[in-house]
Amino acid sequence: MTTLLAAFGLYNLTDAARSRIGRALDEAGLVVEPPMAVVQRAGSVRLSSRNPITHDEPETAGALPHGVSLWRWPAGVAVAAVPADVAAATPVFVDVVVGHADGDRLRDALLKLLPDLPPEAIDDLLQADVEASFKRTHASGGPRLASVYMALPSHDQARQVPSVEVRRALVELAVTPNCLLVVRHTAEIEVDGASTGDADVPVPEAYIAELQALGLAGAADPLEAAMIVLEHAVNSFGVLEADLASRLDFWRLTFARKPSPERGLLVGLQASLPNVTQALQPLRHPSALAWAGFEQEREAKHVRDQVERTLEALQALGGAAASALSLVDQLRAERYQERLATLAAVLLAPGLVAAVFGSNANLQDDWLDLLVLLLAMPGTAILSYLGISRLFRAAD
Repeated sequence: MTTLLAAFGLYNLTDAARSRIGRALDEAGLVVEPPMAVVQRAGSVRLSSRNPITHDEPETAGALPHGVSLWRWPAGVAVAAVPADVAAATPVFVDVVVGHADGDRLRDALLKLLPDLPPEAIDDLLQADVEASFKRTHASGGPRLASVYMALPSHDQARQVPSVEVRRALVELAVTPNCLLVVRHTAEIEVDGASTGDADVPVPEAYIAELQALGLAGAADPLEAAMIVLEHAVNSFGVLEADLASRLDFWRLTFARKPSPERGLLVGLQASLPNVTQALQPLRHPSALAWAGFEQEREAKHVRDQVERTLEALQALGGAAASALSLVDQLRAERYQERLATLAAVLLAPGLVAAVFGSNANLQDDWLDLLVLLLAMPGTAILSYLGISRLFRAAD
């Protein structure tokens, strides 16, 4: 729900905010579960279309399903989905975005397009893995299969909302002598470590452009191109770490200017970082080097070193967030003690006045004395409150 509020530029889930968000989603043809009237700010919501969503169909017979694109990577240009053109373009880069086409049609199209790829390999790629992995290549040959997570840009950094949103998508690879097949699954959105929904991955043109910036055009074969895809995925977590670190630095600056007991960002970091770290851990396994083989051993070590640096930065970020959280907890404890001291001081002065009145028999027979008592008790309480408040402000 915090992500939805941020998308509308809101923070508090007031009745007006519920009405505005519900009306906008209804006009867009979306159904919210649970309803906006009962959902809590810390809860999760699921958005679904009021009308059934149908998969995009190709405009012409024989065309590839929507979400599949072919690229001649030295030039970074799209290739027509005609077998003769694909053969002439080898080695070729095939980018598949899962979820834009029916699974059976997608499988059949890939089998026809890439006849040297076994059906079980395509089935493995289209079914998202639970975690990143590097699968052992059969002794008799066959494609090299791997899966890795990549982090996607979030929308909450610019708004400085008191929560941490992490978007990550699983990318699966199949490497053959003539082709690099990249299957990108729908991204998962996590807010403060809890899954809240799905998000689209970048369009093929933007994705290929990012790979080109890392040197895809200079890749000599599909395996070298696959190492660039892995490097891009690892770099994305470095960018995520830098974004989270900048948010923590902004929080520190704000806290130094005006200490605040707000701890939402810090708790979000503590909850999100373990999932981010877990997504990178499989790339430290020796199977990653074995998967790359001797011909790409140097690049594989470079990627692993980058993983180690990113994990160290994430660990340092977690330690910094824990230290900042201890400062907030200390501030909360100090303010609690200040409130207790203020309350004790406010109650002490009227108590002393009442004690003096009760112990002096001469002050108990006249109604004027009672009036003085009734005025003196709240007066001394107010003076005590003002005095101790000023004392605490001077100490700050």
